[in-house]
Amino acid sequence: NDQLASEIHTTVTYFMTEEMTGRFEKVDHIFLCGGAASTLNLGTTLSSVLRAPVQTINPFQRVDIQPSGIDMDYIMTQGSLFGISVGLGLRDISEIK
Repeated sequence: NDQLASEIHTTVTYFMTEEMTGRFEKVDHIFLCGGAASTLNLGTTLSSVLRAPVQTINPFQRVDIQPSGIDMDYIMTQGSLFGISVGLGLRDISEIK
């Protein structure tokens, strides 16, 4: 946890100082998704290290799912694993309209 948070802090600090000088003032919110999002206490550790609120994203919270044959408990507990997939799927829907 601490090592991962430290690596993320180093990356964010580098990005803010070297790559985006003048474009952003600070990181004011952090969204977690993917496999590491379920790491015990990662959000709390990141919030402490980066001094910003941390939220784990579940893209299925706002998607209308027809539960026929779908394990809704799995979807709600593991939803953060599907952030990119849901985002890409929604992008395709918006491009069709």
